[in-house]
Amino acid sequence: MMKRPITWLILFLLFLTLAFQKGLSAEKAVGTQAASFLLLPYDAKSLGRSGVSSSLKGEATCIYGNPAGLSSIKWREIQVSGAEWLAEINYGSVLLALPLSKFGVGGVGLFYLNSGSIPKLGSSGENWGDFSVTDLALNLSFSREALSSVKGGSALGGKSLSIGGTFKIIQEQIDDKRGYATAFDLGAIYEINLLRTRLGLTAKNWGSAFSWAGGRKESLPTSINFGFTSNFFKERISLSM
Repeated sequence: MMKRPITWLILFLLFLTLAFQKGLSAEKAVGTQAASFLLLPYDAKSLGRSGVSSSLKGEATCIYGNPAGLSSIKWREIQVSGAEWLAEINYGSVLLALPLSKFGVGGVGLFYLNSGSIPKLGSSGENWGDFSVTDLALNLSFSREALSSVKGGSALGGKSLSIGGTFKIIQEQIDDKRGYATAFDLGAIYEINLLRTRLGLTAKNWGSAFSWAGGRKESLPTSINFGFTSNFFKERISLSM
């Protein structure tokens, strides 16, 4: 049954407004951001969508994509993935989604990236040995269904709004330099069952500046993602931005 629909609609629209304003003001300058590994796609499905998975639902990968999508998970789910990227860079994740009875669904995710050995060259091309880059992020997520309605006694005519959030602890090490940051993601998914349509929105990596040893600070790679998924024409149509 729908509870306080106007209140939830206002909150959802407010979230959309804040996310849009954040997207306009986010810094995008090349070379001024740390922990860019946070924007990599960590599963095959989101990779097929160019890394955007805001409207996906019911999978442990929602810990990375859109935490609101965890709300429909009914059973414990564990997912392990890994990939070799450009120049022998390895990255992957270990994910656990855990239903918490009537309270919602929790999730834990560990994301990693390792560059392997990179030659360290001086200004004149002399070889000073090798170094590597190691990135880690621990994600703690929670999601629940905030609004649900059933029309005409059938769930096919219903609508639902799921919300979720993720708290992140981030570490990056380049050679012997190490830095830390904390951040969070916010997500929402609005589903119209009659139209077989889902709308998803995420605001990712809001938080503190990334602090390196020695006091230097850099911004995190914030992003605003919108996703649309529909089965209205008997074929799944997806649009992500």
